[in-house]
Amino acid sequence: MKDSFYILSKGELSKKDNSIEFVNKEGIKSSLPLYQINDIYLCANVILSASCLSLLAQNGISLHYFNNYEYYIGSFFPCAKSTSNGKTTINQVMAYYDKEKRVKLAKKIVFGAIKNIRRTAKYYIVRNRLNKDMLNMFQNIYANLDKSKTINEIMIAEANARKLYYSIWKYIFKFDVNFDKRTKNPPRDL
Repeated sequence: MKDSFYILSKGELSKKDNSIEFVNKEGIKSSLPLYQINDIYLCANVILSASCLSLLAQNGISLHYFNNYEYYIGSFFPCAKSTSNGKTTINQVMAYYDKEKRVKLAKKIVFGAIKNIRRTAKYYIVRNRLNKDMLNMFQNIYANLDKSKTINEIMIAEANARKLYYSIWKYIFKFDVNFDKRTKNPPRDL
């Protein structure tokens, strides 16, 4: 199992052969076992070489920087194997800034979620636990989503669908369930 590795003193992190070596300010050298490291936390002023970063990226090791006062500065995350050329990240950012494309993608995602919710409702309508009017209510939400022009309108349609879905749980389950809304940190509905 891979662990986190903490560097608490000033020094230099560099590539040596096919591994990483840390040399502290006193000149003491330590070899880092790459196969055992998940991520490295740098809590002091540490100098890095580009070849060191490259080797860490090849081994899927993240770096997290903190200043001398333990404030978070930033992180280096290696590319995932499936998106090693970064095209997915670039396309995601481009889609985010293209309002029309963003709305279109958001609608597709929420349409899929509502479609699954409707499928669940249909299942219980056939088993006489739900009224067919519920399906019409989902259809109205679906129609409102189709008319949506902004991300806010899409989010409202999704919220309405989930609220309706949670309200039918008391008919679906054979035991008393009171689930009005989702909560977290901590969840109130365990």
